Amino acid sequence: VYKRQLFLLASLALNLVGVNIGWALGLAVLSVIVVILTLRPLVSNSAAGFLLKSRPSFTVGDEVKLSGHIGEVLAISARTTILRTRDGLRVHIPNTEVLDHEIVVFTAFDTRRLSVELNVDQHCDLEAVTQALIGAAESVPMVRRDPPPKVHVSDLSSGALGLVVQFWFEPHRYTEREASNAVNRSAHAALRNAEIELLPPLLRLDAIDAQLEPGASLRQNSTDRP
Repeated sequence: VYKRQLFLLASLALNLVGVNIGWALGLAVLSVIVVILTLRPLVSNSAAGFLLKSRPSFTVGDEVKLSGHIGEVLAISARTTILRTRDGLRVHIPNTEVLDHEIVVFTAFDTRRLSVELNVDQHCDLEAVTQALIGAAESVPMVRRDPPPKVHVSDLSSGALGLVVQFWFEPHRYTEREASNAVNRSAHAALRNAEIELLPPLLRLDAIDAQLEPGASLRQNSTDRP
């Protein structure tokens, strides 16, 4: 009741001094709308930041993938999550965007699996190649022995044998690049010592067809080597 009386008295006072209450009310409503639209992103990002801190999917120091960016989490501020990418860039991602998209945490657990792909001649001794690659992976100090490294056949076409070396490492101690490069170098050295020839990467038919003009077709080998 008192608020209504105060509003009526204010309206009467404005009319007495020649102020049109309709215009004044319209301007007030417009001002409120502008303020709401201006503050809405800030309020939304602040609320999202509060959720990220109170129920964290990741913490400062984790390596994550957010909105297509991969990097270490430097900070979670009121408005943005700050990453340092693998290329040494600092990226600010709005907290609302973080919550609205997939979050991948690479350092969520003590161990993580990586894969290295190699291609060898199809007619080689598969058992000998497998043992050579497993031994090469086990010789790398970054590779965990439990679970042990494994080798799988991924592709078999036109004389090429695609192999995948899977191994586990500790993401809190080593980076993905360090572990992959170390296993790659060890595997290449082991195959050279065993006189097993490495072949170029396989060029798949679906990748070639995507480069052809509409209506064209391909009837050649699926390997990209002489």
